[in-house]
Amino acid sequence: MLSYGITSFTVASVRLPDIGPLSALSSEGLIKQRVRGCIVWAPEPVAVNNMAETLIAERESYATTRFSPDCIKIFLDGVPTESYTDAMFAPYVDLDNSHAREGLEKGFLLIPQNKLNEAVTRFDRQGLHAKFHAAGDAAVRAAIDAVSEAQEINGARLMGHRDKVGSIEVGMHAVTINHCHSLSHRNLRNV
Repeated sequence: MLSYGITSFTVASVRLPDIGPLSALSSEGLIKQRVRGCIVWAPEPVAVNNMAETLIAERESYATTRFSPDCIKIFLDGVPTESYTDAMFAPYVDLDNSHAREGLEKGFLLIPQNKLNEAVTRFDRQGLHAKFHAAGDAAVRAAIDAVSEAQEINGARLMGHRDKVGSIEVGMHAVTINHCHSLSHRNLRNV
C-alpha cells in the first residue's frame, strides 16, 4: 500500500483479537502507515459491551507511534438488502417479501436513541472519534442526533474536521457516518 502512496488508513472494526496484533505489527515496523483503529462498541449483548469497555479503558496500552485506537465503531442498523434490517422512516416499498415481519416494516435501530446519545457524549468527552454504520435514513438521523447532543453537552470540538455522509460533505465534529445508501430528503436538509 505504501508503494501506492497510502500513508494512513482506518481499521473500521477492531475487536479483542485484532488490537494486539495491530499494535505489535505497527510497533515492530511491519505496518509502515499510520493506522487508526475503531473499537467496536454496543450496549448489548453484555459480553460485547464488556469487551469493548475494557478495550476502551486500556486503549493507551495498545497505542504506538503508528497505531491509534482512538475511534469507536457503532453499528446502528443492518444492511439495505433483502434482509430489510436498515432502519428507515417509511416502510419498505416491497412489503410482499417473507422477511418483513409485522412491526419490522421499517427495519430497526440496534441501539435505542437515549443509550446512543449517552455513549456518543461519553466517547466525545474522552476525546474519541465516532464511526457509525448507518444504512437507513432513520439510522443516519440517529447518528446525527447523537453527535448533535454530544456537541450541545460537551461543546463543539474539531469543527474544522469534515467527513462525508454518502457523497455529501458535512461540517460535523469528529464523526464519520458510513454506508449511507438510504438518505431521505429530510436528512439531507439537516446535514
